[in-house]
Amino acid sequence: MNLDSTKIAIIGLGYVGLPLAVEFAKKYPTVGFDINKKRIDELQKGHDHTLEVADEDLQKVLVKNITKIKDKGIYCSDAITDISDCNVFIITVPTPTDNHNRPVLTPLIKASQTVAQVLKKGDTVIYESTVYPGVTEEVCVPELENATGLKMNQDFYVGYSPERINPGDKEHTVAKILKVTSGSNPEAAEFIDQLYKSVITAGTFKAASLKVAEAAKVIENSQRDINIAFVNELSKIFNRLGIDTSEVLAAAGTKWNFLPFKPGLVGGHCIGVDPYYLAQKAQEVGYHPEIILAGRRLNDGMGPYVAQEVVKCLIRKEHKILGARALMLGITFKENCPDIRNTRAIDIYRELSAYELDVDVYDPWADKEEVKHEYDIDLVDQPAGAGFIGSNLVEHFLKDDRIALVRVLDDLSNGYYENIAEFETHPKFEFIKGDICDYDTCLQACEGIDKITHQAALGSVPRSIENPMRSTEVNILGTVNVLHAAVKNNVERVILACSSSTYGDHPGLPKVEDKIGNPLSPYAVTKFSIEQMADVFQKTYGLNYIGLRYFNIFGPRQMPDNPYAAVIPIFCKAFIDGKAPTINGDGETSRDFTFVDNAVLANDLALFTENRVALNQVYNTACGDQVTLNEMIQMLQEISGKDIEPEYGSERPGD
Repeated sequence: MNLDSTKIAIIGLGYVGLPLAVEFAKKYPTVGFDINKKRIDELQKGHDHTLEVADEDLQKVLVKNITKIKDKGIYCSDAITDISDCNVFIITVPTPTDNHNRPVLTPLIKASQTVAQVLKKGDTVIYESTVYPGVTEEVCVPELENATGLKMNQDFYVGYSPERINPGDKEHTVAKILKVTSGSNPEAAEFIDQLYKSVITAGTFKAASLKVAEAAKVIENSQRDINIAFVNELSKIFNRLGIDTSEVLAAAGTKWNFLPFKPGLVGGHCIGVDPYYLAQKAQEVGYHPEIILAGRRLNDGMGPYVAQEVVKCLIRKEHKILGARALMLGITFKENCPDIRNTRAIDIYRELSAYELDVDVYDPWADKEEVKHEYDIDLVDQPAGAGFIGSNLVEHFLKDDRIALVRVLDDLSNGYYENIAEFETHPKFEFIKGDICDYDTCLQACEGIDKITHQAALGSVPRSIENPMRSTEVNILGTVNVLHAAVKNNVERVILACSSSTYGDHPGLPKVEDKIGNPLSPYAVTKFSIEQMADVFQKTYGLNYIGLRYFNIFGPRQMPDNPYAAVIPIFCKAFIDGKAPTINGDGETSRDFTFVDNAVLANDLALFTENRVALNQVYNTACGDQVTLNEMIQMLQEISGKDIEPEYGSERPGD
């Protein structure tokens, strides 16, 4: 065992493994191994979706070809042959519990079996996964020995150094957290301690044995769990007494030895899981833990408790419970972190849903596909009045002395509430959370209103191709609801947000309102249909309208993180992040990009024009310029000073 000849393999590249691998790669040749090919492809492109490692830090040590690894650097792979010449294997796989809170060691066992395929004489295997005392020697080592015929401390060595990663914490990163180390014999313990000490600036602590190190880790989180359970119980007591828990804790915290824990949900892959590992081992040796399991029961019950208190508040306010709309902000297990594993926020959602509330969940940190897969929840994106164009209209009209009231109707499914949060206290502002697909809601929103600018829609050609039913429902049925509610409430005029996609395959330039071609997407059909529907309503009911065909609107409050985001914010974010933007096609297709202030002005003129001839017409809202995507990249290169070249992909259907 020699540090100078060390080549490290990190098995498992999640929240624990990747930060450790990047740290080791600064000094040693390192191979990151994971069975998830999608994860490997992501990392080899220099991006970590968990956000535990900044892309620039990963890219500094990343090696694109394994043959290029010499004295340091990291190569990520899902091929076991790529770790065959490593001599130190560090296993950082998750150790979850099952539905009955029993430890699940399967990932650890399978990782041990993987390492056994390449284990050689003189190698060292280090475990970081949280376990109960004895797992390393009683479960993992037999897997290594039985598969290889090698013997621990004769042919290979074993260590245990518990991970202490705090997801989302950018201050206490892996190198800044003191590391507990241990080895299967004194020689191994010293080597492992020196190995970690070479990259952990906070230093190391050499434990007396593998079991001591295992026990130290599992009690760290058990202790926190019990302390949080105590303040959670206090919060329940003080709630009944009518006392503010935070004020009590602030007062008690003035004593020097008072521990500053706060009430809340306890989830994630550590604190909410580890106590069960210790309890399992205790029960195996004939002891039934009382405080540990009591703390777990209390903390696991906090989600339903919070939801029940919300329902009580609704009852006291005489709100109808059945069908009430609720917006839940956050689904990850903690703040500033995309990790949804064992999140207890789901308990609030499920309990509110059990009372038959209609619950929307918004979380910009969480991955929508992962949340859908794990919990069958569709995260909301952003609202219309609270969305990009709508929020700019709200800001503009609140400043207009001609307007006494600006009422926003939005279901918060296609925008960001933050866009309109600043207007909440404005005396002329009202917000109704509701869906335009619900006719009664539209009637409520239109009551007492003189003029409407209808921006609500499910935008995006790709989204309409993926889900034409939903696009049709929202864009056509929703618009019919708005138009009919306007008629019923004697609304004077409705302004429609239409689209340049209506022109379809018509080759003529410039685009002229009365010369349209065949639509190229379900979205284009829906936007042309609402123009026709508005015209029918005018002729049938006398409802005046003006349609504004938007051409690629961009500007403030336009978010780049939505999967259906527009091209300008996506490209801008890519340049800010130092990544290559993707162009669908050869980049020579052109757009007429229109700043949002032009759309706002067009709505203003349409709402207040006194020229009767201008009514019941459709107008282009554009600048009359043609800019190719390649030209846009050149502009961004000049503005940013970054020589980033785009990646080219296949053309998108419907473009």
